[in-house]
Amino acid sequence: VADSTGNGHAGTDNGTVAVPGRVGQARQFDGVARYIDVGDPSSLEGMFAGGGSVSAWVRPSSLGGGNFGRVVDASTALNFANGWGLVTDGGANAQQAWSFARDMATGFALWATEPGTVAIGDWQHVAVTHDEDGTDSPALFLDGVSQTVVVLTPPQGAFDSIAGSPMRIGNRASATDRGLDGDLDELRFSASPRSAGWFDAQYRSMTDSMVTCDAEQSIR
Repeated sequence: VADSTGNGHAGTDNGTVAVPGRVGQARQFDGVARYIDVGDPSSLEGMFAGGGSVSAWVRPSSLGGGNFGRVVDASTALNFANGWGLVTDGGANAQQAWSFARDMATGFALWATEPGTVAIGDWQHVAVTHDEDGTDSPALFLDGVSQTVVVLTPPQGAFDSIAGSPMRIGNRASATDRGLDGDLDELRFSASPRSAGWFDAQYRSMTDSMVTCDAEQSIR
């Protein structure tokens, strides 16, 4: 699966299916064993140090494997060890929300959108930006709109290093029990803390609402 930016983060496909996407083609995951293996993308290891962002179009069919389907996961073991993850979260506290987890010295910190914000069966533009050097809390966006961040597990201690942690798209990096169930399109990583205006522009540019065209005028 090619990295369209040319930065060398191509992935190895494991059973995903090409389907019509939000922008061109997307990849479909089954919530079980399908995933895309990205290996150990070393240039993304420190992407949240100084600020980094992740965004994607997702159309979930359910909340995925174990009700914790992974959009993307970089970790070495259960509970986001030595890594992080973006999740369709059906846990007792999140209750059908989008959550972002980051491993820390005393366990993983977990932040989420408000309950009921995962739109099953619909495309949503999901984004998170996080600056580990500037704030403990990430910002979360849905369809270009900033969301109220619910702190499910507060951060404690220092952030653990991500160095050497493998990454998978659509499943847990160390197993296949947290599969994303649904379609995924335009997964993007940025080593910058993107603004609310940036995500709004991204959403508008991919929904044909960035520019409004008037009727054609004749030349006189």
